Amino acid sequence: MATISDVAEKAGVSKGTVSAVLNNRKTGPIKVSHETWEKVLVAAAALSYTPNTAARGLRTGRTYLIGVITGEVKSSFVSEILDGIENILNDKNYNIILVKNKKPGDIPEKCRFLNEKKVDGLIVISNMYEDYTGYFTKISFSKPVVFIANNVNMPDIGSVSVNGFKIGFLAAEYLLRLGHRRIAVAEVFGSDRIDGVLKAFSENGIPSGNLVVLEKYSSFEDGRAALDEIIENHPEVTAVIAHSDIVASGIIYEAREKEISIPGQLSIIGIDNIEMSKMLFPSLTTVHQPKSEQGMLAAELVFNMIEGKASENIRLNPNIVGRNSCAVPRKERMIK
Repeated sequence: MATISDVAEKAGVSKGTVSAVLNNRKTGPIKVSHETWEKVLVAAAALSYTPNTAARGLRTGRTYLIGVITGEVKSSFVSEILDGIENILNDKNYNIILVKNKKPGDIPEKCRFLNEKKVDGLIVISNMYEDYTGYFTKISFSKPVVFIANNVNMPDIGSVSVNGFKIGFLAAEYLLRLGHRRIAVAEVFGSDRIDGVLKAFSENGIPSGNLVVLEKYSSFEDGRAALDEIIENHPEVTAVIAHSDIVASGIIYEAREKEISIPGQLSIIGIDNIEMSKMLFPSLTTVHQPKSEQGMLAAELVFNMIEGKASENIRLNPNIVGRNSCAVPRKERMIK
């Protein structure tokens, strides 16, 4: 098995230089040129050198483990975020301990488990843990904590999220430009998104009373139920902004079951731009959230905080992806 000395000899550099490169230290007493950096990486690859994490941990007092808590692992949205996290942490020779948390009430138990594993930092993928802000603040006293998909406002806790206000504004603006005036929002949380929709209404001279807010819609089945509620209680609605592409797909499925034309009788916008959204029929107009980028930025942030840098609250901008699920509003007043 190759050692760090073997890599140093092959690259023609010192062991300290090899250590600096393989531990991704771009600042410090040892300055490494780009050319030397490349030489070390090529030598390590040629020798199939693998850093000894345990030995490295003894030297640095770290475990080179990052805990990741998420409420869902099967969704395309979360899997793309996880890919982004892994891409960065793999480059830095860190490993992930992934914990699935089905119920917010289980958070203390999951955090105790990760604490027993002595993780160097914690990444939380969720916007559902507001009741545990004090708990995460306490954790942040001993290790970096970074939230994804939640613009937290807690001292010393980092976050990476997409601007919810702009998500709502862009979706509403898109529909209003098509001529829609009676719009429903099928949401589960996110007053920022609703505020964005209302801002678009205001800028276009549309009364806020024209907005129908349907609450607690977060799944495929919820999407089906949302369409039923619109037909029964709000048949004047001509367009829907769904909480996610998954909810939107439920609406499209139920519309097909009821022989309601999308977008002829009802326009639909999703949120997320997961891979499935372009495969639906009709293909789904959606608000793109940069998912992999959120994961990458969160991993960089937690690593920087481990290195002693300050926490940050990073907000990314969404954009509309126009496809075939939206059109001008129907002429009939009610959905038929």
